[in-house]
Amino acid sequence: MNVPFCNFNAQMEAYKQEMMEAIGNVLDSGQFIQGQAVKDLEIKLAKYTGAKHALTCANGTDALTIAMKALGVNQGDEVILPAFTYFATAETISDLGAVPVFVDVGEDFQINPVEVRKAVTEKTRAIIVVSLFGFLPHCEELLEISKEFDIPIIEDGAQSFGAVRDGFQSCSFATISTTSFFPTKPLACYGDGGALFTDCDELASKIRLLRNHGQSKKYTHISIGQNSRLDTVQAAVLMIKLKHFGKEIESRRDIAKRYIAELEEVSQIQLPNSHGLQDQDGVWAQFTIRTKSRDKLVAHLNAKGIPTAIHYPKPVYKQLAYSDSSNNPFRKLNCPVSEELSRTVLSLPICAFTRREDQNTVLAEVKSFFNQ
Repeated sequence: MNVPFCNFNAQMEAYKQEMMEAIGNVLDSGQFIQGQAVKDLEIKLAKYTGAKHALTCANGTDALTIAMKALGVNQGDEVILPAFTYFATAETISDLGAVPVFVDVGEDFQINPVEVRKAVTEKTRAIIVVSLFGFLPHCEELLEISKEFDIPIIEDGAQSFGAVRDGFQSCSFATISTTSFFPTKPLACYGDGGALFTDCDELASKIRLLRNHGQSKKYTHISIGQNSRLDTVQAAVLMIKLKHFGKEIESRRDIAKRYIAELEEVSQIQLPNSHGLQDQDGVWAQFTIRTKSRDKLVAHLNAKGIPTAIHYPKPVYKQLAYSDSSNNPFRKLNCPVSEELSRTVLSLPICAFTRREDQNTVLAEVKSFFNQ
């Protein structure tokens, strides 16, 4: 029997009765868009993060787009972001006609504040920081840069909802924070979903308009927005999962601790805690090791029924969408840490419901490969 990368079936079985009741209530209400569960969820999300406003939307990518629109990012503006991230972070910038300015990350996978400072120009309109793999970046240093240059920060917290570092909580420290509720995320629905968080009343008002066609009231549109609303059924699912979220985070942390304790003896791999991640309360969206033997290890694990993932196989600026041009401004861009990570990272199965026997299998086969 194969090891699941994320054990969706076990989670569903644990919450099935609650889920069916919550979904049934939505079906009975007939309010499938912007129903009561959406309103209730936004209140709960704001309380959980400590942000003044939590505003749901259709997905995490939309959340980034809406955040930049709310901040006035326009064609030709520059937006700084890490080179080592998922493609959507950059895609949303380009989609608005703005210019992505890629900077390198540190050995901890997070955007490097030193490189951010170097990249600031008079055209910089925003800085997107990605809280990668369930951990926060260097919040205090980034906030100092934001204040010094009067540039807003957008947190892409798609993988980090629930994480805390040095008193800063994911989705509450940036000018606008965003997250995703995609099924593989720490807090996830059974489809697409996202949210934005801010303490600014003016920005919250803009976000409410932008996610609903720029509509202030029915058939009255005061700005150009988009259709990006969270379905009420997904909100009901998230309400149930949020209730159990604390236990799930602890489970992820316990599994990560066990992986670390068991794999510390393997000298050929670099564990994620080796660069300070153990000093913060992360949510372990991924358990990502580094090894120069990655491809052979992947083949070995796959042969044993153990799935893996590479987050991410190349820096964003090396994706064809950005590199397919002789006049490409990113052609000579050099982000050595991001490029080295792309050659060596490998994510192992982890979720709140990764069974003990599956953990045993993963650990045994990783050790077996390196002991050959």
